[in-house]
Amino acid sequence: MSNLLKIIVLAGLLLSFWGCKKSDFTAINIEENDFVIAQIDSNTNIMASELYKRLVQSELLKDGGYLDSSTYFDTLFSIVIDSISSLEASNVRVEDDYVQYRRFKNDFQVIYVDYLFNKIIIDPIKIDTPQVVEYYQSNLNNFKQPQQFRVSHLMVSAAGLRYGEDSVTYKDFPDEELDSISQSLLKEYRTRIDSTTTFGDLAFQYSMHRGSGEIFGDLGYFQRKTYASEFEAVVCTLGVGDVSGPFETRDGWHLAQLTDFIDSTTLSLDTVYQQAYNQLLNNNARDASIKFIDSIGSIAEFEFNDSALKIPASIVPDSVWAAIVNNRDTIDFFGLADYFFGYKKAAGLDSLTFDDLKLGLQRKAAQTLIMQAGDDLGINKDSAIVTQRKELYHKYARRIIGSKSNDPGYNPTENQIEEYYNQHIEEYILKKPVSVQHIIVEDSIFGEFLRDQAMSGVDFLELAQEHYPGAEEIRVAAADLGFIGEGEMPDEFYKLALRTGKGTVSHPVKTEWGYHIIYVVDKQINKTLEQVRNQISTTLRQERQKETRKKWHQDMLSGHKVTYYLDSLKKLKLPPDAERKQ
Repeated sequence: MSNLLKIIVLAGLLLSFWGCKKSDFTAINIEENDFVIAQIDSNTNIMASELYKRLVQSELLKDGGYLDSSTYFDTLFSIVIDSISSLEASNVRVEDDYVQYRRFKNDFQVIYVDYLFNKIIIDPIKIDTPQVVEYYQSNLNNFKQPQQFRVSHLMVSAAGLRYGEDSVTYKDFPDEELDSISQSLLKEYRTRIDSTTTFGDLAFQYSMHRGSGEIFGDLGYFQRKTYASEFEAVVCTLGVGDVSGPFETRDGWHLAQLTDFIDSTTLSLDTVYQQAYNQLLNNNARDASIKFIDSIGSIAEFEFNDSALKIPASIVPDSVWAAIVNNRDTIDFFGLADYFFGYKKAAGLDSLTFDDLKLGLQRKAAQTLIMQAGDDLGINKDSAIVTQRKELYHKYARRIIGSKSNDPGYNPTENQIEEYYNQHIEEYILKKPVSVQHIIVEDSIFGEFLRDQAMSGVDFLELAQEHYPGAEEIRVAAADLGFIGEGEMPDEFYKLALRTGKGTVSHPVKTEWGYHIIYVVDKQINKTLEQVRNQISTTLRQERQKETRKKWHQDMLSGHKVTYYLDSLKKLKLPPDAERKQ
């Protein structure tokens, strides 16, 4: 290649990069023109595309616009911390944290057992078309669309009359009479449907089954055996649009209107084949599962912790072992109290004997036995399951690191709460607790007259503009004192202002300047330590979490060198929120 051609190619490459300004990235061109925005320890790069994606998912600039490094830095910093957390996770032994390791094992058990089920049970099952056709022909009733009814419904009941809106009228009536009244009301409603009123309007107004009444009586589509047999028997006799006469079920008296009916139909061929295939696969998988579990369960060996099992499971420490399976895996008491409660309920037992507890543990061990069988077959070495285990382990290692960023068990002491209260006393004990306006008059009788006017709705400052002594241009300003405290006005004035309710006007009070009527605009009430204890406790917990997280950030950064290249991205344009979701 000639030097000239090389220059042309290089120029083209540069144009393709710089043709898109670094401030005008999109999800596509930021991938094409990516660059390093931060680096950790000279070997872990954080790319601009990663920052852009995180910003697009954020709540920043929902209407779109430009961000500079000062506004996008917090997001970049969180990516740096996440990356360091991921690096540090490789040094964490999840096994050293009992709770997190227990949760990791539970999560991995779900993943592994599901993988084994597909590998051992599902994959070996081979189903051909003749088998599907034979299954279909032997189970025709499974492949029909059942009949569906759509009904509107109006109900009146004795209980509804006794406890409803007219309960005062009906509270002393015997049930037999209320039952007769219910039937009579429905007969009346039935005649109104034939003449002037629609069924839905009546149901909305009168039905005591409010779930359907609120939607004009509509029960939606349903199949047979959904409602009481008496209800179904009436509905099945109706034609579309017909309204029944009053009929009774155990819930009360009813009217019903059939609004639509879909008869039983045969499903399409494609749908039938897929349903038949799935049903046959599920049946075969169930049979194979039972056979497999029975085979590994019949040869399983259990060692039980008899002494611990004789103690209520709720008081045994989680880490104590309850059973050992095939001398390889341990079932401990973590969550065992809840398991035994569910097992007892499912078995319909009032209590569990010692043998019941052992049988329950054997059943709980089913997944452990499946995992052991998978290990024996070498399936635990499959690359897919090795990768999933590694990723899950790393996730829990990061969770352990992240747990140090907060202190959920922290609760401030009484001394700390009291100290905070005293340090912020000005927030709770107010020096200027009351905001007032006032008018000075020469005698109390005229003061009462002005008070009556103000209390009748005349604006207080308009009265001050007319009657406050002094030059007109300063009357309103002189009348409006704003928030005042002790010593700013004569004692008798201040004490009356404190006693007068917010939004009301006092009777005249005499001071050295004359008679005052006082309008209390607003009040701020002093708060005792007891009143704000919970609020202070919450504030102290929040401050503790901020301090803990700040220290955690410092600890995370202390072992690593982070270099930022903010000059490479002085501005970044985000699209509006509507475009981000496209």
